Order: sequence, then structure tokens, then C-alpha cells
Amino acid sequence: MVELWMQTYTGIVFNPVDPREEDVRLADIGHALANICRFNGHCRKFYSVAQHSLFVAELLMDTRLILNVNSASQGKAFCAALLHDAAEAYLGDIIRPLKPVFDGFKVTESHLLRCIHRAFGLIVSTDVESTIKHCDAVALATEARDLMGPPPRSWESLVEPSPTRIRPLPPKIAEDAWLKAWDSGIRVQQEGATEWSNKTYISARASGPSCRQ
Repeated sequence: MVELWMQTYTGIVFNPVDPREEDVRLADIGHALANICRFNGHCRKFYSVAQHSLFVAELLMDTRLILNVNSASQGKAFCAALLHDAAEAYLGDIIRPLKPVFDGFKVTESHLLRCIHRAFGLIVSTDVESTIKHCDAVALATEARDLMGPPPRSWESLVEPSPTRIRPLPPKIAEDAWLKAWDSGIRVQQEGATEWSNKTYISARASGPSCRQ
């Protein structure tokens, strides 16, 4: 039987079906997500999964759940949001309507994401996970409004979009922003909430908070 593996950006041999924590690299994830386009490339301008993930993480920081926890928990939740689509760095961005067609894909994706979380020592609570999903839905609705052409039919189950506008970033800038945002999330866990006021990464959105829950 042929061994299933892929070569990553940093030159790692990686098995996306049977992943090992020691093979997970932040640089691989950030680079890959920044070069993968959302919506299977059908948006009007290139818009990366890395920028989408950063957008979701920023939306998460405006929710009541996050505003009511300590800085260490905020940093962990922020990092979890940055990684919510991290499995796509190894599996690609399969559009939502197609996922049910591929038997076992959701299981493979969930298994890989759990491995990535373990590699970075992340434990995501049910409350944080559900709030990330809500922010992901807000991001999707906002992206549909700002990045797609006029819809030929209504999209199902779209929530209210963010009032702020998305400005697509080039891949390299999105990659750097995503990696610097990760560093900010780690520093908040270690040094406290003052890190948020000293933000060193480029925002995924034009301005303002917009994801109350």
C-alpha cells in the first residue's frame, strides 16, 4: 500500500488522514491558508482563508462571552478562532455544499483539527466553540455581501452581516497578519489584556466591532 503523505511549505512530510502533532507547524498553516481562496475562487477579488480566519477571530473578541472572561482565556479563544479552519491548510477549502457528498470527510477534518489543537495545547470549551461558529456565520454573510456578485438565488441560513466592510489583503500581507495575530494571542495569555491595545497586526476588516451575541 502506498503511504499517504504530502510535502508542506516548510518541507515536512505530513499525513492529513493520520496526522501527528509533532508534524504540525504554524508557518505551514499560515502560509497555506493565505494562499487558499475562499468560495473556491469565485469571489470578485482574491480573499484568503487566512484573512477570513483573522476576521472571525476579531469578531469573536467583540462578543459578550469574550468580554466577560480574563485575558488568558481571551488569548486562547482568539487563537482557537484563528485555527478554526486550520485543517484546510492540509485538506483544502471544500465548499460547504460539497462536504456532505464526500463520505468521511467531516470525520477526517474534525480528527485533523483536534490534532492541530493538541499540537498548540488548545482546549476549546463548548461555549467558545459555539461562539466561533456564530462569528464564522457572520463572516460568511459579510463576505457574501462584500466579495461575491449578485446572487442568482437566495443563500440559505445567512445571518445578519457585519456593518463593517471587508478589504481583501494580498496573500503575503494576509499571511503576515495572521501570524502576527497569533503572536498577539499568545502574548495576551502570558502578559495580559494590554496586548490588545498594542496590536501589531493588520486588521481583516475596514473598521469597528460588529459581532454581538
